[in-house]
Amino acid sequence: MFLEVNQLEKSYGKAKILHGLSFGLEKSENLAIVGSSGSGKSTLLYTLGTLVNVTSGQIKIDGKDITRLNDEELALYRNKFIGFVFQFHFLLPSMNSLDNILLPAKIGSFSTKEVKERIMHFVDILKVEHCLKKFPYQLSG
Repeated sequence: MFLEVNQLEKSYGKAKILHGLSFGLEKSENLAIVGSSGSGKSTLLYTLGTLVNVTSGQIKIDGKDITRLNDEELALYRNKFIGFVFQFHFLLPSMNSLDNILLPAKIGSFSTKEVKERIMHFVDILKVEHCLKKFPYQLSG
């Protein structure tokens, strides 16, 4: 199992958002998360992405229990293994799209050439090459 979620719980004060959630996914599987506003969809995604710590439970990704990592280990893990596309983009306005995408690789000391090759692969699949040289203000939400 690539992703294993076991008895996941997340509370904010007295408000319990996630209640003993358990599921698993293989690498090739897809999952749609649906629910009404306030039902915990974003909280689940934030916990899976290591942006929010869980109250209790366990999240394993490729056998690694990410709920046991400290803040520094989580930052390194996110930089190396997790990518985010936020609903509200947080792009640097003085950099074009490609440079914004490459920025985490530069911070994380990755090979810019290798990362750019991976980016171009996905750009080709998504047919968005025309957006790479555009600045954030030139892109739609």
